[in-house]
Amino acid sequence: MKYLFIVLVLFQNYFAQSLSISLFFDKSTYLEYELCQAVIELRNISLHDVRITQPFATEAYGSGIVVELTDLNNKKIPPHNMEYADIVLTKPIILKPGNSLFTSLPFSAKFGRKRPDGPVTFTESRYPEPGKYKIHVTYTYTENDTRTTIDSKIVELEIIEPTQEDLGVYRELKNAKLNSLSVTNEQKIVNLLQFIKKYPSHIYTLGAYNEVLILAIVFPELHVNTDELCLQMYNNFPTSIMALFAVNPILKNDSKLMESVMSKLSKQGNEKKEMFKRYNEFLDNLKSLY
Repeated sequence: MKYLFIVLVLFQNYFAQSLSISLFFDKSTYLEYELCQAVIELRNISLHDVRITQPFATEAYGSGIVVELTDLNNKKIPPHNMEYADIVLTKPIILKPGNSLFTSLPFSAKFGRKRPDGPVTFTESRYPEPGKYKIHVTYTYTENDTRTTIDSKIVELEIIEPTQEDLGVYRELKNAKLNSLSVTNEQKIVNLLQFIKKYPSHIYTLGAYNEVLILAIVFPELHVNTDELCLQMYNNFPTSIMALFAVNPILKNDSKLMESVMSKLSKQGNEKKEMFKRYNEFLDNLKSLY
């Protein structure tokens, strides 16, 4: 009878839901025009390996990920700026029990307003309108010839209008970006770094850090000190998941800094701390996964 019970438990565990999906935002309230990015985690909560046969990335065709945004009246708001790429896995990902996959969700860009012919500029059209929203993600996968769809918890977000003072800072940021064909990437970086120096911890500056880091990766010949920039970004935005992930490669070689980061995360709540631990495990396993 004892062995029958063990077999029954193992059978139930094997055929129960194998994966869970979670959605992480830094906070629940954002300013209009503030860069808002989230992280999606797919975790193996079973006792056995799970084969992932599609790329786990929000920008990939056939990823199995669907992001659903609604207003408080449950009216669906379709993404306006979804861009997909053909990403093909050369082999299935074998996700071990307790392990996770991560991908980013650039919420601001995906659900920004359509570019109208009216007064809203191209840059501003990347941001959602002020209001209250509910967002969750679903993930569909096939296991044992059974197609399963799982849901994350619903996250409630509010986007509020900025003050006149904040709008003034945002206008300076727009001027620093200078999205013009006549402006070189080097000049754009110089302008953005000057903006960062002037407003190192303003809520809009996180977007400036992010843009400089992207330019530095795409154009390595510009010789931006990304380590210094990532540390500065984290020190000014210690609760930001984006800043945390950016500074993470430096933490690998600095145990004291890692200890400090984990201590700060403990004060923010256990959920984000445990997610960050799993993210580091994901990075450690990245080569073997792909």
